[in-house]
This record gives sequence, C-alpha cells and structure tokens, in this order.
Amino acid sequence: MMAIARSISLRRRKGLAWLCIDVEVKLQVLIVQGDADVQTKELDAKCLFEGMARGRLCVIEAMTHTLKTHVPSEPMATYLQPDLPLHPKLVPEILDFIAANQATS
Repeated sequence: MMAIARSISLRRRKGLAWLCIDVEVKLQVLIVQGDADVQTKELDAKCLFEGMARGRLCVIEAMTHTLKTHVPSEPMATYLQPDLPLHPKLVPEILDFIAANQATS
C-alpha cells in the first residue's frame, strides 16, 4: 500500500468534529477544488494540500462540488440536472497532471 496511516484522531474545526488520519503518501496527489463548491471550501483543499509531501492543488473557477460549471441563477442545477457536462477545465487539468507524472515516473 502506498499510504501508511500514522495516527487517527478526532479534531474540532469551527465547532465540527473531523476525523483526521495522519498518512504518509508516497505518490503524487491531485487535489481538485471548485471555487463555487458549497460543500467543501477552498480552505479545506488548501489544508489537505499543505499536508501532502507531493502533489498539486488545482482550484477551478466556477466549478461546483459535482465537478460541473456553476449556474448562477440556479444554485442546485448541477445537483438536479445530470445531463450538465463536466466543467471544461477539469479533464485538461487531470490529463496534464497524469502526463506530468508519467514523465517523472
């Protein structure tokens, strides 16, 4: 296994309990965050990224938690309309990450 758990703890963050697993990751990690995500905030992605020894943080403008483009007049559209396409910047970011890491493997 590439990740080895060092400790598991329950931490409080802004009044909420979070299960935190301290791991050592030995491979590249891509953390993708949408700035229009109402479930997971950009700060969460940044905290996760800071804990990684190797990886890339990609914050995509106007992308929601469902990896689709935010519809300003309809905040629930990306949850209720499965036919909406993925955000146009998502797949290129993933492909770029894969290509960059194939070159370094």
